[in-house]
Amino acid sequence: MTREQSDRFNQEAIPYLDLIWQVAVWMAPDEQLAEKLVEDTFLDAYRSWNGGSSEEDRKMTLLKILIGILRGNGNLKYRSNIDQNISKEELFSSNQSPALKSISKESIAAAIRNLPLENRLLIVLSAFMQFKYSEIADITGNTYDTVSLYIYQGYSHIRREILKSEKFTNLSVAECG
Repeated sequence: MTREQSDRFNQEAIPYLDLIWQVAVWMAPDEQLAEKLVEDTFLDAYRSWNGGSSEEDRKMTLLKILIGILRGNGNLKYRSNIDQNISKEELFSSNQSPALKSISKESIAAAIRNLPLENRLLIVLSAFMQFKYSEIADITGNTYDTVSLYIYQGYSHIRREILKSEKFTNLSVAECG
């Protein structure tokens, strides 16, 4: 890569370092592996960088590379030190029962931790990175319907995991929305 191409990469790709880091942290078991995922993502991007015509194209390219790495290493588990900025409203609609509104962030984190990789990835992109389903479909190479199904299955899994806890053993899934 020429100096000009390297400068272009730094100018176009580095602004997305924080976004890639946030996704990597959610997907990796620890910060060391998250750092490795980010490094591998940017190394792969650097090797073949052609940028994109828009900021959105560049962001999507980097996310596609990260997802390719994640799918190539399917044994990744959820990060053990959860970000405490989880919003229950992001995971459960506002018309849920009062019992569900009292769920701790740790319970939600544990339920997310137990999601299969693909469901966890789509939940992270949707709920925490605020991507639309159509954007997630483009990033992951899935159809819109597949994204919708995997996210629905992910939320269902999260609800079931929470209902398994002692506090909610007397609630039914129907009571939880």
